Amino acid sequence: MQQKNKDNKLALIEALPKLLPKMKFNSVTIKDITDKAGVSRLTFYHNFVGKEDIMNQYYDHMLDLYFETQEDASFPDFSSAMISCLSYWQDRANDHTIELSEPFDNLLLAPLGRYMKWILNRTQMTDRLSSQQTEFLIGGFFQVMLQWLKNPGERSAADVVQDLLRILQLPA
Repeated sequence: MQQKNKDNKLALIEALPKLLPKMKFNSVTIKDITDKAGVSRLTFYHNFVGKEDIMNQYYDHMLDLYFETQEDASFPDFSSAMISCLSYWQDRANDHTIELSEPFDNLLLAPLGRYMKWILNRTQMTDRLSSQQTEFLIGGFFQVMLQWLKNPGERSAADVVQDLLRILQLPA
């Protein structure tokens, strides 16, 4: 029974983003989501407060999937890790599996912050950054990533990362 509950929750988490390429978030109903997931409204409300809650958990889920792909990856440096991150989210934006309109874009901040701290630790950057630099890096990277995802084709991921590192005066 517990596995069925997990499966139902995951089906709900994955259903809403599948609807977004065809519908605006505000026009998607709980019924649309439960129909797509193949579960009841009761199951929805057992797991979530509302659609926004699904988006929040969906972004966490997306980051968890990304972590799984990165567990064995070796990043020679911080810049490679950030380029990988930008490319991952760009792919999600291109296939419309993330919602980049306000206020949902801000739901990416918490999972992205977790990722950035993970990468900073993994690449031994935490020793070289103050807590203020770390928070600035996370917030700045988040804002730049959103702008970059909303305006595809302007610059490469590598160019964006190099600009951020120059601002912080960090080596690539």
